[in-house]
Amino acid sequence: MALEFRRDGRLELKFNEDRTQALATIFPPAGGGDSVTAAEILEHLKTMGVTYGIREKAILDAIYYAEDTGMPAANVVVAQGAVPQDGQDARINYTLPLDLLTQPLPKRKDGSGLPDWFALDPAKMVKAEQELAAIVPAQPGVPGKTLTWPIQPVPPKAGKPAGLSAGQNVRASEDGLHLYAAHEGYVCLQGEQLVVYALHILSDNLAGGAHSFPVGLVCMANVQQAQVRAHGILAIKGAALNSRLHVQGDLFVRYAENCTLIASGNVYVTQGLKHCEVITRKRLIGLEAAQIVGGTVSATEGVCAVSLGASDFTATEVHVGEDRHSPLRNQEIQEELAQCDANIARISQALKPFVTVAAHETLPDDKRQLLQKLQAQQRIQEARIKELHNERRSLSILSKERVAAAVEVARTVHPGVWIGIGSAAFQVETPMEGVRFVEMAGGKAVQTEPLRQAA
Repeated sequence: MALEFRRDGRLELKFNEDRTQALATIFPPAGGGDSVTAAEILEHLKTMGVTYGIREKAILDAIYYAEDTGMPAANVVVAQGAVPQDGQDARINYTLPLDLLTQPLPKRKDGSGLPDWFALDPAKMVKAEQELAAIVPAQPGVPGKTLTWPIQPVPPKAGKPAGLSAGQNVRASEDGLHLYAAHEGYVCLQGEQLVVYALHILSDNLAGGAHSFPVGLVCMANVQQAQVRAHGILAIKGAALNSRLHVQGDLFVRYAENCTLIASGNVYVTQGLKHCEVITRKRLIGLEAAQIVGGTVSATEGVCAVSLGASDFTATEVHVGEDRHSPLRNQEIQEELAQCDANIARISQALKPFVTVAAHETLPDDKRQLLQKLQAQQRIQEARIKELHNERRSLSILSKERVAAAVEVARTVHPGVWIGIGSAAFQVETPMEGVRFVEMAGGKAVQTEPLRQAA
């Protein structure tokens, strides 16, 4: 039988990283050696500067464990200070289900990457001033205390703040803890940002009269003999007939006939235009099998069409490289400025009884509220005037810029089509397939080239 050398028990003591705990590892004796005693451990703790929090029962249990099992009792907490309590992360309570909010804006299935405005989920439509999310702020936690003298506070880990922010058409409360829809529209959570696509969905036909929408409009039916103005996108699923459509944004139409289409953004057509006047600051883009027959197209940045004209030589004009939208917008700005000035004059007249400070101090609550409302309306009108002047200056600069534009036709350009690029022009006299029209150097003529070669 092998002889076992005598070995006394052994003790190792250490602090954790923030010195709120003392950890002991007790090694058992061997060969009849002496065990580590509680008194030894207490003396070592005193030497290390531990002033409170000694766990005597844990010390005795560890000693007995090492003796009984012959195994080390490792990292036993023999003195416990005040451990910091970490803060709680912020929480976000969404009004709509999170899996619904994270669904992106639906896309068309033709690979164009454009939104499919006719496939919007009604469950994601929100009203103006509807609360979208409420944030429960992060909690700071409770500091701890070191075991050793002088006792020092141990900072806790702070809770993580909410990363959620207000995107387009979303406003935050003054304390930043509530997010609201600034306009009616379609809500999406994009990463850590809530956005609302400001628009209204109309299921019925839009017929006759003038209709103005402060947001975008998605019309799921037809537009007939109507004047429609949308301050955002306008998308019409049915047909637009004998109507005037004016859009501050992109315009999406399936089929339009005998219409005037005015847009600050792109005009997208999926089936066709017949005898329409189109004026856009951007581009006219034909999708699917769209055919543009008759009328006049003025697209500052160019045309990308599927088919232009018809086999019966229907006269069709296309103008690109020249801004014909800005003069119209300038006229609108002038009219709106005059309206704002008239509104301010009426508000100023209504404010005259409240001109003195003494009068303000003696106003009853209902009169004071009326005063504040009038003042707020005046500020809104003044801010709008400033915006309009800035827009007019920008338009003045843009109208002087030279735009390099082209007309691209994927299939057929029929005789009777007239192409104007800047000051140059070209009359199509024979059918042409897959062609691109560009301005020649010097700007005096239009050059044609095969569309595939151009690509």
